[in-house]
Amino acid sequence: MAEKATQHTFRRTIRFFGRRSLSKELAISLIILLILFEGVLLAYVYSRQSRFLLQELDKKADDYAENLSEVLVVPLWDYDDEQIGKIGISFLQSDVIDEVHIKDARGKTLFIALGRQDGQGLLSRSVVISHKGQVIGYADLVFSLAAIEEDLAWLRNTILMILVASLIVIFITTGILLRVFMRKPLIILQKGIDRVAQGDYAYGFEEIHHIELTGIARRIKEMAADIQARESSLQMINRELQNEIIVRKHAEEKIRESEEQLRKAQKMEAIGTLAGGVAHDLNNVLSGLISYPELILMDLPANSPLKSSLLAIKKSGERAANIVQDMLTLARRGVAVSEVVDLNDIIWDYLQSPEYERLRQTHPDLTLESSLEPDLLSIAGSPVHLSKTVMNLVSNAAEALIDGGTITISSENRYIDKPISGYDDIEEGDYVTLTVSDTGIGIAAKDIESIFEPFYTKKAMGRSGTGLGMAVVWGTVKDHKGYIDVQSTEGQGTRFFIYLPACRQPSPRKKSRPSIEDYRGRAEFLLIVDDIKEQRDIASGILTKLGYRVESVSSGEEAVDYLKTRTADLLILDMIMDPGIDGLETYRRILEIYPAQKAIIASGYSESERVKEAQRLGAGAYVKKPYLMEKMAVAVRKELDRQ
Repeated sequence: MAEKATQHTFRRTIRFFGRRSLSKELAISLIILLILFEGVLLAYVYSRQSRFLLQELDKKADDYAENLSEVLVVPLWDYDDEQIGKIGISFLQSDVIDEVHIKDARGKTLFIALGRQDGQGLLSRSVVISHKGQVIGYADLVFSLAAIEEDLAWLRNTILMILVASLIVIFITTGILLRVFMRKPLIILQKGIDRVAQGDYAYGFEEIHHIELTGIARRIKEMAADIQARESSLQMINRELQNEIIVRKHAEEKIRESEEQLRKAQKMEAIGTLAGGVAHDLNNVLSGLISYPELILMDLPANSPLKSSLLAIKKSGERAANIVQDMLTLARRGVAVSEVVDLNDIIWDYLQSPEYERLRQTHPDLTLESSLEPDLLSIAGSPVHLSKTVMNLVSNAAEALIDGGTITISSENRYIDKPISGYDDIEEGDYVTLTVSDTGIGIAAKDIESIFEPFYTKKAMGRSGTGLGMAVVWGTVKDHKGYIDVQSTEGQGTRFFIYLPACRQPSPRKKSRPSIEDYRGRAEFLLIVDDIKEQRDIASGILTKLGYRVESVSSGEEAVDYLKTRTADLLILDMIMDPGIDGLETYRRILEIYPAQKAIIASGYSESERVKEAQRLGAGAYVKKPYLMEKMAVAVRKELDRQ
């Protein structure tokens, strides 16, 4: 384990020194320079001190030699060996003298003495001793360098200690200075670069103050601005490409839908053409099959045994004639849609018909519920074909109830202000809708596309009529310039929606309208806010006839601008407007100008939470499109009279 720890530490050390770092390299370079400078300086001090000590010793040697020559004159002249010995010993006591050698004029040694004999005697002096011009002897002095070496050794140790202490101080000081004056600014610069790299192109490098780094920061900011501009350009191009892809996808989907609808229309048209030709030939055959039994019955006695057979032939012929009539309807020939009718009357007539009674006898477990709008708009159509449409839809719903269930039939005025995509693409406009729903077995998604084809059925053979019922519905709706939508979930039931264009002509069978004199206007000024011109024109026409002064604008923004300089007694606000703000937001902004502004809300959809929110802010009644004079008159008058 210890060996592994040592190896790990060694590898970490290698990695540390193997990684290049600007601050580390600069610190090492600076330390080396300082060490070299200090080393040279200390070497110079050491050399100079050595020379100084040698010079001092050389001067002392000259002085000692001169003194020795002076004090030996008398003893040598007198041949006083004892005194010569004392002088030699006294000189040998000096720390710097290592050897004293005294000789007479003939070179005979009179005194010789050695000191420490440490081998350091590298300096010597020889003097001639004379008296009155006569040489009386010689003296040799050898000086020791031990003291100098001790001083120099102390100096070397001191220099080494100073060098080590300096290294420590230099290392610490250099690290601190580099951290404060170099590493910290570089870290700040690096953090700034990281922020720019992460997308913060507006970062300004305000914390950078060094001249050397501000240039780098300025260049990075320029690069960031350039990157931001390019990125914005790329994002714009990307958005444009995405929008173009979306537009193309929508266009392709529209093309596919149009092609599918065209295919279905062509298919139904081809089937209708075939059915028309067959119906034409069958009519010629059936005319005899129905007429001749009737003529024969007129001539037969009442108790003739042939009467029942002829009646069965006649009834079969009539049933065949009804099938031919369905085929003619499918062929879309001879369907007059110019009569003004009330769809509610068509529904009530069917519910009181023998056909409905027979349906109830065949399906005793079904429950039928109805919800018919009382003020239903009229439609231009064929009562016979519309009645057969109602009958076929109800019959189809009854066939879907295996073990009983509920059929709901309803009518409603419906304004479509945005196209609806479904089985048919329903365009904008005023419609009278017929909805027939059941709680039966439902229709599989793969079968919905085929349910209006002739003879297409998933029901038990012999239980579902001729197989032309839904095809007749399709042909009738198309003859009336209407639309069909189907919603179904297997096991839960099916809903058929029939959209028939509304007309505002009164139906001959409609009851006389109630008097609206009590609801007429008194020249109050009304502002209509609606994004659809036709709806503005209809509302303006109705309200003008009721005696009001009327203006209209096409958006919420226009309404707000209009009311900044003018006033209105009442606003008629469309809830859904596109583009721009809707009715709720429009009302909010107008209340900031006129806190007590009266308004009623109009929409082609059911009452929504935004409608209720507008009413909580102070708006009055909710008027559902399409506009009806009675409802409009009552709602406007009631709101104007509200305190």
